[in-house]
Amino acid sequence: ILSKKRADYELAWTRLNAAEQNNEDILVKVTGKKDGGLNVDFQGISAFVPASQLDREDLARLDSLVGSTIYCKILKAARNRKRLLLSHRASREKTLAKLHEALKTIKPGEVVHGKVSSIKSFGAFVNLGEFDGLIHISELAWDRVATVEEALEVGQEIDVYVIGIDEENTRISLSLKRLQKDPWEEAVKDLRIGNKLPVKITRLAQFGAFAQIKEGVEGLIHITEMSDEKQVKYPQEIVQSGQELEATIIRLEPQNKKIALSLRQHAELAPEAASTAEPQLPPSPEMAASG
Repeated sequence: ILSKKRADYELAWTRLNAAEQNNEDILVKVTGKKDGGLNVDFQGISAFVPASQLDREDLARLDSLVGSTIYCKILKAARNRKRLLLSHRASREKTLAKLHEALKTIKPGEVVHGKVSSIKSFGAFVNLGEFDGLIHISELAWDRVATVEEALEVGQEIDVYVIGIDEENTRISLSLKRLQKDPWEEAVKDLRIGNKLPVKITRLAQFGAFAQIKEGVEGLIHITEMSDEKQVKYPQEIVQSGQELEATIIRLEPQNKKIALSLRQHAELAPEAASTAEPQLPPSPEMAASG
């Protein structure tokens, strides 16, 4: 007579004993909660994590922990009494200590190698060994990226630039685009106020439309600069996303990476008469709002 269930139970206790002797944490599944803490399961062995062994953040989200997996440190393992007592707080403190030490091995400005571990709507997490860093979606490319999946996929190995490190919160900010040359540096060398140039509408906003001048360089056509003939209420009355047309540069702020464009006729800004110096125009609230 054989028993698979009994064999699994024996193996689980063998692994538990080894983990306890080696001071290793174990991965458990949270099966339920009660006032005194969490009920968890380790490979078929029931265990308990007292509330005193949970940190404040865990206590505030007990409901969301049910069904998840967490790492715990073994406090007491008594097989004869079928009692397994664990601590999630101790495991987290040990992990944080490791992370703090690992974070000291890299510095802002360095280029490091990693692997994309997960993708979220706001960016991608990259595993760098002992910890993960975040590439915010705005740091993926100089061009505007609609979704993270356009640029990366889980499991992809990449080099990343370290922007900053927050040791207190064990966070590291990464960038892909800073490993590439800033397209603005070259683009603005050839641009002057009064230049009329071909552009492509990339997206519409309530206050106007953004247009691509060169790869990685966009300008804003404010709604008040769309027509000489009528007052425009909505940008789509004049332009559509993807449309190619000609526009005139009316404000150039390379230091802020902002270019204001116009579809209206500006005789005073004809290229042959325009000065290469930026005119002293007051900053546009709409331009500021556009970022």
